[in-house]
Amino acid sequence: MPRFLNTYTGEFIWIAEIGATPYAILSHTWRSAEEGGEQTYDNVVRLQTECPIATDDPWDAKTIPPVNEEFFSHSNLSDKIKRACEVARKAGFRLIWIDSCCIDKRSSAELSEAINSMYALYRDADVCYVYLADVPDGTDPRQEDSKFWASRWHKRGWTLQELVAPPCVVFLTCDWTFLGTKTGLASTLEKITGVDAVILLGMKPVESASVAKRMSWAAERETTRVEDRAYSLLGIFGVHMSPIYGEGTNAFLRLQEEIIKHIPDQSIFAWGRSRTLSALDAVADNSVGGWWYKDYGLLAPSPDVFGGIGDISPIIPSEFTVRMGRPPPALHCVFTPQGARIELATIPLPPETAKILVDGYAAHCPDCREAMAGSPLRRLALLRCTDRHGDLIALPLRCPEEDVGTAENVAIGVHASCGKWGHTSPRVVRLSAAVLQDLDVAPTRVEVSLLRHWQKPVTPKGSRPGFSKPWRHHPLRVWQEGGNAPKIVLAPNCEEELASVGATLTQIELRQHPLSRDITWTTTLIMNGATDERPSNDQHAHVPLIRIELVLLQQHPRYGSTCGHFAVDRLHRPSAIESPQPASPTPVGVSSGPPLHDDSCDVPSTAGNPHRQRRSFDIHWQLSSRTLAEAEFLIPDSTVSRTGADDASMDYVRLLRLKLEDPQESAYTKDYDHHSLSVELSEPFVSNSPSTESVPAATPNDRSPSEQADDSDSELSTAHIVPNANASPTSDLLDGPPAPARRDATQNFLEPALPPIAMAEPEETAVCSGPPGSSTTNNLVPTGSHPSHMSASTPLAAQGSSHTTASDSDVLRHSLRVSLCIFCLSLACTRT
Repeated sequence: MPRFLNTYTGEFIWIAEIGATPYAILSHTWRSAEEGGEQTYDNVVRLQTECPIATDDPWDAKTIPPVNEEFFSHSNLSDKIKRACEVARKAGFRLIWIDSCCIDKRSSAELSEAINSMYALYRDADVCYVYLADVPDGTDPRQEDSKFWASRWHKRGWTLQELVAPPCVVFLTCDWTFLGTKTGLASTLEKITGVDAVILLGMKPVESASVAKRMSWAAERETTRVEDRAYSLLGIFGVHMSPIYGEGTNAFLRLQEEIIKHIPDQSIFAWGRSRTLSALDAVADNSVGGWWYKDYGLLAPSPDVFGGIGDISPIIPSEFTVRMGRPPPALHCVFTPQGARIELATIPLPPETAKILVDGYAAHCPDCREAMAGSPLRRLALLRCTDRHGDLIALPLRCPEEDVGTAENVAIGVHASCGKWGHTSPRVVRLSAAVLQDLDVAPTRVEVSLLRHWQKPVTPKGSRPGFSKPWRHHPLRVWQEGGNAPKIVLAPNCEEELASVGATLTQIELRQHPLSRDITWTTTLIMNGATDERPSNDQHAHVPLIRIELVLLQQHPRYGSTCGHFAVDRLHRPSAIESPQPASPTPVGVSSGPPLHDDSCDVPSTAGNPHRQRRSFDIHWQLSSRTLAEAEFLIPDSTVSRTGADDASMDYVRLLRLKLEDPQESAYTKDYDHHSLSVELSEPFVSNSPSTESVPAATPNDRSPSEQADDSDSELSTAHIVPNANASPTSDLLDGPPAPARRDATQNFLEPALPPIAMAEPEETAVCSGPPGSSTTNNLVPTGSHPSHMSASTPLAAQGSSHTTASDSDVLRHSLRVSLCIFCLSLACTRT
């Protein structure tokens, strides 16, 4: 039972049956809170108490009631309500419904009823006035460059049903003057909104459009609350469900489930990117949204992925039978914890044809190829849908098991993906009549459990992607004009937080390569803690020292693209603070905000200690998140007091998290000249992860600090280029420069691009991890693999503990490399 506003008296009127009651309704876009917001039900009620009604006659009396001038001239009444009532009153309407003030949003029951009956309210209205606050008088709505075409009203989620449902729609300018009607502007509105003119004119019902087409109408529309993207479509599909604000994107998943229950139309499954097979050896790409999803489920994440697929429509069972020679399965879908259980008609696909469906980006990515091997394309599931060319729509099914009928949560897509930007798989395959004839196979009915939907991994707030802040066009400001020294400071409260867990940091030291301008920051983490195991006469010698290293390599000075790595070294001597001695760190993950390459592969260092591992990252030139890069390490802690035999056999570790961030003020201004290094350290805890393996660490038998310092200095001339095997075309997609091959942190720009040489390590330093169950306190150990950060290549522990002896050919190659470096340097000096 909706509540209406009397256009004469300003009082609220409840109407039980609206079918026979004439009323007008207002469609508009809500003003933001910064613009003053909209006047609510509570605000109008307060004004009504201040302005009593002058008549006792009922609202539907035969005599026209007097206008309550005191109410409608009140200074606190919004101009929108005044003018809307005035326009409706002049047209002879005594009642008007305005969503901003006719719904008491304090009542969840009333709000739920209004959301579920709103489509009917607009459908049964005698006239719908559309107020366009951003369209001035004198605008020609048929001109593509006019304010009418660019109006915000065409991009809001709720206004879609307000356009489609009412039979009579009148458009008003910002001054409440007549602009046009839905009937007179039907073809123009079709070009702007995508809604067919025959539906706007009432010649066909809304139900005549396929589910995919109706979803495509909402693809580019926005709402203030993410849940409203689903709730605003309830009337478009004729379904009902209770609104639950706070459920986020789950609202759209619930909406799709309701549609599947009530509408026999499988075009709802045909969202996302598609590729057309015109022949067994010919493929064409249909670039439709969804480039950022790693895996695909049956349900769509939002209406956005339906953009551009409005040409897909369902076909009747008899037509499917004529095409495939067998009747289609029944349209029945049940959602279970094992996935969406559905019976589909499937056909096999030749391996050669499956290969040409793979995108060019993913075809050259080793991580994608490895993922494809673990979850290959098994069969094509045929839907009862065709596109405008008559091509049959199919979903590619892939899973590790050969029999898709016995697998659970079967993924949809041509191939598995590493998740990098642009490496995602096409989700839909369009089969031409010629391909179906060449395949010449009868479909087989298979009951499969499809993945319900793919859920993105939860990311920290500061690391979430986005492009909303244009001043972050160059995320790193470490290479400043004029050669000024870059500035990185500790994050606020970092020292205080470390002190609370018994740790301190030394001053950050800077080293910059004179030619390549690569920059290295180092600091030492001193973990002070009392333990009963330490000898009283030599406590300081057992204080754990962790050297933290951040290296940034300038790739594109013009575009600001940067790569680098985090590294953590285990030290043993107090003197190592002045002369750091590399050991065996094992990083467990590094993340950079999208749109990064996310090719965080481990890059082995050949200079100094060959056991050293580090985690690389790329920071793209277009980035808006505060956290630019992040890495985590597990550090064994020998400072924990142990009591009893059971406690003595436990391995205690600490989690060390490193972040490179923009300062907090970067959210409000672009005038900042530094970045922050955040160092977080946890309390000791027992590491019982089965994936935790010991990695050789530096021992007292390693070379002296002076020798290590010599190695560190020599890195500037003997380091090598490490080719980036996982390079992706991110820059091309974002109109940026091509991504170059990744360089080592200390690479000389004159060094030729030769493969790295794994030199033999002295026998006394090849310390392997202890036997299973032993406690090794001088090692850095990895945590479990992070799904979005760990490389699919050789495991970290295996890389860290591997030893390769240099052959004669390796020595020869190394000699040639040094000779070439000397020649290039001599040539450069001669030219100078």
